[in-house]
Amino acid sequence: MRLIHLLLRSGLMIAWAQDTIKATSSLRGDFVEVRVEWRSEEGLIPLGANFVLHGSPASAIGWQTPEISESGNWSSPVSSLYFPLYVTAKQEGIDGVRLSLNLLANTPPAGLPFSGEWEVVGTWRMPLLRFGDTLRFSWSMESGEIVLAPFQRARHRFVYVAPLPLFLCPTLPPLHIADRGTELAITDLSDFRPENLRIRWYRDGVLVHEGLTFTPLIGGAYYAEVEHVCGARRWTDTIQWRTTSKEDLVINGWRIYPNPTTGKVWIESPTSGEFQLRLYNATGKCLYIQEVRGEPHRAFILTFPPLPAGLYQIRILSSTEALTFPIAYVP
Repeated sequence: MRLIHLLLRSGLMIAWAQDTIKATSSLRGDFVEVRVEWRSEEGLIPLGANFVLHGSPASAIGWQTPEISESGNWSSPVSSLYFPLYVTAKQEGIDGVRLSLNLLANTPPAGLPFSGEWEVVGTWRMPLLRFGDTLRFSWSMESGEIVLAPFQRARHRFVYVAPLPLFLCPTLPPLHIADRGTELAITDLSDFRPENLRIRWYRDGVLVHEGLTFTPLIGGAYYAEVEHVCGARRWTDTIQWRTTSKEDLVINGWRIYPNPTTGKVWIESPTSGEFQLRLYNATGKCLYIQEVRGEPHRAFILTFPPLPAGLYQIRILSSTEALTFPIAYVP
């Protein structure tokens, strides 16, 4: 009790109990986010501060282009009493970076007082350039020049909590398919760069497309598998697509769609093997031949050569069967 009484009288207990600045780092998709929070004695008014962190390896992040993604009360436009928060960055040593989040009052000594609770100063983010590293931050001795009204520096008041090491390999959030009328797209991927993703689209268990979006040609249950270059994978939910303007052709387990087509025809094989595709016009003239290998649960594409609109036939030839599919071409 005597020790606590002495601490209270000296003011040290307040410094450790309330006056704290902490930074947390996290991955948000293909970006690193750094969030700075603080708390101090209720009623004190901050007029300026710089929050300086050292990070490495700098080559794993796009530190040259940091951007503010969240602003607390001490920043315009949230409060006109302060200038907008901004981040400065410069390289240090072989592979280090100095990052500073800067706060400055617009019309000192006017400003907003602390509430006595934890409050956000701001968050900035930087793109990931390399995956698999461990990013480490530490507070700089340059931090802590907190200016309080009336123009008192309070470096000694604050205790600093540094971010934990951050493994640079993002996970994928729960993913949902959105129906955009003529195409399907995956929501929740806005924080990921397209070049870091591989997206496979399936209809009723059959792989039909790879790409960011997909335009269904026939009805069915559609879903996608998303894979990140860092190794994370996740399946989307399933959406039932209905259409009455196009139909698919099914013979002996073979499926061809859409009919009519505007230039591309998807063909699904019921078995594995080598097949030959032939395209004929209405008079029976062979216009195109393509050798393919069919695999169950995987569609391959026949692209029409430059031809006039009309009725055509697709013939599938194998060692055991010959099938003919009539199809309308409407370029």
